Amino acid sequence: MVNAAATSNERLTFEIFIMKHSLIIVLFISSMLNFYTASSQSHMMKLDDSLQANSEFMEAKRKSISGAGKYEFGPYKIVSAKME
Repeated sequence: MVNAAATSNERLTFEIFIMKHSLIIVLFISSMLNFYTASSQSHMMKLDDSLQANSEFMEAKRKSISGAGKYEFGPYKIVSAKME
C-alpha cells in the first residue's frame, strides 16, 4: 500500500512540475524549431546591377557546425574563421 501511494505521489509531483514549467518548455521547443527553419532557408542578397553583370554564381556549402562556420564556394573555401 505504501509503495502505491509513493508512486502516485511521485507522479503527481511530476505533473505539477510539468504544469509549472510548460510555458518554458513550449518556448524552448518553438525557439529551437524557429532556429532550425531560419537556418535552413535560402538567403538571397541584393547586388548592384554592374556587380551582378560581372559576377559568377557559386553555391555556398557549410562544412562545419561550429559557431564560426567554414564555407566552401566552388573551388574556394574558408580555411580559418579568425579575424586578424
